[in-house]
Amino acid sequence: AVLNYSATVEDSLGREFTSPPAPRDPLPLLATSASLGVSSEMATRGFIVTIDVKRFLTYSGLTLLLPVVLVAALAFLGFFISPNLMETRIQLAVTLILTLTALQFVIGARIPASSYVTDIQKSMLTSYLVIFVLVPESLVVYYVAQGWGSSDLLSASGGPGSPKKKQRRMSLARKIDLAVGVPMFIVYVALVLIFSKGVV
Repeated sequence: AVLNYSATVEDSLGREFTSPPAPRDPLPLLATSASLGVSSEMATRGFIVTIDVKRFLTYSGLTLLLPVVLVAALAFLGFFISPNLMETRIQLAVTLILTLTALQFVIGARIPASSYVTDIQKSMLTSYLVIFVLVPESLVVYYVAQGWGSSDLLSASGGPGSPKKKQRRMSLARKIDLAVGVPMFIVYVALVLIFSKGVV
């Protein structure tokens, strides 16, 4: 939405003529300048056009940023799934990556191409990172919960099937989930709040 528009014309003597705002039709600069007394015989050296543009908050927030944030938020649910259910966690991550990829194509068709990384693209890259971290973290907590590579597998008294040792391994896996999930959630929310300023 074009909020305001003004044009400044400078003649050969260095005098400036500023046109009034014309938000409805910012293109006909010559007609506007001529009405202010700028003669066509003047050797015009150039003109400056200032256009104030503001995005519609509802459109940008609901159609661009909100779907990306909701998809990434589902990734944090994976940290609440039992560490023993590694397949479920990985399936969740793969599904979210595919969903985010589809959103990327949709959003890419709605925003203009640019030579720099936009804020909505930064939000998507951050969401990709959040989902990607879920996969190796799920593998780690699964191995911890199962006791793979630990001395429990070689223990003669109360092997890996011991209820107490199972409980200890599960408790350690849950602590890893919290140690990874909580800081990552805080960082993700902070980054989204920063990037959202350039989106909405």
